[in-house]
Amino acid sequence: MPQAEFQKQVLRQLQVMRILIEQVHDRLDRSQAPTQQCPEAVTPALITKAFSSLEEFLEFDNNTPAIREQLLHEFQSLGGDNVSAATKRILVYIMDDTVAQHYSWIGNKGKRKFRDLNTMPVIMDAVKSNRSFDATANDDEVVVKKWLQHASCRLKLKQDRFAKRAEATSEHHDQDVD
Repeated sequence: MPQAEFQKQVLRQLQVMRILIEQVHDRLDRSQAPTQQCPEAVTPALITKAFSSLEEFLEFDNNTPAIREQLLHEFQSLGGDNVSAATKRILVYIMDDTVAQHYSWIGNKGKRKFRDLNTMPVIMDAVKSNRSFDATANDDEVVVKKWLQHASCRLKLKQDRFAKRAEATSEHHDQDVD
């Protein structure tokens, strides 16, 4: 191979290598870009404590369309290993059993309709967005129905436990006085 042709071939290969190095460098820059950006301001939580008042929950639900995206991110951050766990984590996060006992999925037995709440589509979207599992609307509905159905029982159990603790504390206090 003549020397001139050899030099051209080496130069071509050097150019190809330079282009490849630039591409690798660009990829590296892109992969590090999020860590180099300024962190976004932390948004305060919309819900600091589960609603224990029906009126407060209804007011919150009426405002849900205005805060939908922020609420969606808040629900997504709660996580869950499966559809049931993710849905229950959200339900417990937004309302306690005092509020939940006023709802059923379709409003049976004089209860309010949970499916018609503005919050429900946000719950479904948050659960569906979890890539760890495939969630359907039906999966979510089944979990919500069951969770609402047992709200009164959970509330009664909590009240019974509280009463037993109060009784035990009272008996212990009476023994100390004697």
